[in-house]
Parts: sequence; structure tokens; C-alpha cells
Amino acid sequence: MSYRYGGKRFVELMQRHANKVEILSQKIDSVANKSFLNFQRSIPKKKKFIEKIEKIICSSKSKLICFGSLSTSLIVDENSDIDLQFFPTVSAEQRAKFCSDIRDNFDFRRSFMWEMFRTIQKNSDIGLENLISDKCLILDRTRIPLLILYFKNGYKADSRFRKIYIWLRTLFDALGIRDSMAGLFSSYHIACLVAHFLQSQKLSLLMMPAPVLPTLLESYQNLVGPDLDIEHVVNMISSPFHQLHPTVAFQWKSDNAMTTGELAIALVHYYTNIGLFMPLFIDRTQVERDKLKSRLQGTVTLPIFDPYSDMSVCRNKLGRPLRKIMAYTFSKMLKGQVISTFPDFKDTWFMKKLIQEEVSKIKFNINWQNDKRFSIKKRKGEEFVSRRRTINKNL
Repeated sequence: MSYRYGGKRFVELMQRHANKVEILSQKIDSVANKSFLNFQRSIPKKKKFIEKIEKIICSSKSKLICFGSLSTSLIVDENSDIDLQFFPTVSAEQRAKFCSDIRDNFDFRRSFMWEMFRTIQKNSDIGLENLISDKCLILDRTRIPLLILYFKNGYKADSRFRKIYIWLRTLFDALGIRDSMAGLFSSYHIACLVAHFLQSQKLSLLMMPAPVLPTLLESYQNLVGPDLDIEHVVNMISSPFHQLHPTVAFQWKSDNAMTTGELAIALVHYYTNIGLFMPLFIDRTQVERDKLKSRLQGTVTLPIFDPYSDMSVCRNKLGRPLRKIMAYTFSKMLKGQVISTFPDFKDTWFMKKLIQEEVSKIKFNINWQNDKRFSIKKRKGEEFVSRRRTINKNL
């Protein structure tokens, strides 16, 4: 490729280490293709597993919807979590009532989650005997209630999205900054970072001849957006289990011919040069962007906006560490390091040490908040028992 695009240091890196960049491209392609084959092979087994749970906890008026990496085909290994959403298949009014009760009625929410867990626990005879009950968690006080069960044992417009996602996720794992339960990055955050970079039209001109991905809300309003009918969204999310290719053909062909290795380095260069807390949009009009920017003055979180909400999907405080990581990574890439060492990334220990203090502080705050919530919950429980004993004594 002729490196006519990008800043001076980016062009210098590409020309000086072209062989290593080519090796990186080959490694990313190989790992991504292997993981996708594993994903294809795992579908029948995972589908059967989900059908068993659905048979236990759902009636004719509800179903389980698969979301997350399993529905987007962004599975990196076979041990990836299976994310399921309970979805009432009733009228819109009845579904709104159910959602309102789950959101506002804590007693109903807690009873619903515990009943679901007990129902699964009781039905080990249909093949769920590998459930490890002691490790399971019911988080009924979170913004979105979660039932976490432990058992023994993509993006279609351009294939480069999935490959760059796997590369960046592997890098974040090596650095120890992917753990949403500890207040760090989630897989969805990483997917958003990749999508923003690959479809950015304005800033991509600094280093790329053309965007890799289309602007979805402009090009495919029938596939994404907050105004889509929920039943239509559910059907699209469920489709990967029935067929591996989308029902709608993407009429998109990018004019960008960069390899995966070149794009991986361009991504690092991109996030090195953007503003520290610049809003990262998956797709917004300029008017919407200006409105959101005005609301973000003084923010300390990393603002990432998907097409479905005016609230940032990322609430962690890793904006400064992220830019520090990217800047330091790029400086090492200029010296030929951290390019062809994927997927092991054995030469990232220096970066991990660079942000260790900030990451530890975030983890400590999350653990402290969780301990505080547990103490409050325990204290309230003790007060409740004490009051009940007093009442019984008086009776």
C-alpha cells in the first residue's frame, strides 16, 4: 500500500516496519478465522443449551433473547459468556407494565429473579446438572437486574471489523483492562471503540483514504436505531442461531483497502491523537453531536454513544489511561515493538505497569462500593429481623 495518508509518524512507522505489519495482518486474520470456525461449530451446542433453559423458565407468553457476543458473532473463544434477555411476547402495553414493575417495584424484581433461579436449580434432570449453585449470583439491585449462572465445563458489512475487534480485545486482555464487573472496559465498549474508528468519516481522512464501515443510521435505517419496532429487533438478534448470514444484503463496499495489520496500527494512532474526553459516536448527526458535547463539559468518564441512547454506554473513568496506553503503544510501535507479537503480547508488561495505579484505584472504588452495598443490605436485614422479633414478643 502507498502510505500517502496519515501523519508523519504514522507513515514513518508503516514504511520502517512494513514486514512486521504484514506479519501482524496474517496473525490477526488467522486468529479471527479460527475463532469464527469455532463459533460456527459451537452454535448447535449453545442453541440446545439455551432451549433447555427457555423450556424451564418461559411460558408461551415469553422467550429468551440472545444478545452480546453470541448474537454479533464476536466470540473470541468457546468459553465466552452466553448473554440472555427475558422477553415477554405479549402486547406492547402488557410488556410496558412488566418492564415498569421490574424497574420500579423492588419486591417484584427480587421475587422474579429468585424464582427464576430456583426454577432452574430444581430442573437438573433435563441436563443442567452442571450448575454450580455456590458461584451463581443474583444482582437484583443493579440498574438492570442480573442472574449470573456458572456451569462446568459481527459485524457483516466488512469482515475487518471482527478482526480488529479481536485484536483490540486481546490487547486489552493483555493489559488487564477488560473486566466490566470491576469497572473496566466491557466487550461492548471495545466493539464501540472499533466501530467508531472504522466508520469515522471526518477524522479518518487524517490517516485513511476512506472509512471502512458505513454510517449505519444513514445507510441502514431498517437495521439499527432507537425507533425500530422491538419485535423486529428481537427477530434480527435471534437470526444468527438460524442462519449465519444476514437476511438483508449489505450494499456496501469500502474504498479502503488497508490490511488488518495496517488498520490496527491506524487505530492506535487515531486514539492517540483525539481529545482526551472527546465524545465517541457510533453514528450521530452534527446537531446531535453538538448537543451532546455541550452536556459533557467537565465529565470524567469516557463518553461512548451508541445509536440507541443519549446516555454514554461507558461509565468507567478510563479515558485518561486509554489515551496514555495508546500514545505509549504507538511510541513503542515506532521502535518495532508490539506489532508482530499478537496474540501473546509478551512485550506489553511496561504498558501494564504504566496504568497499574489508575486501574487499581478504579477496582478499589468498585469493590468498596460493592462492600458498602452489602453492608447496608446486611444491616437492613438485621434491623428487619430485630423488628420482627420485637413484634412477636409484644404479641
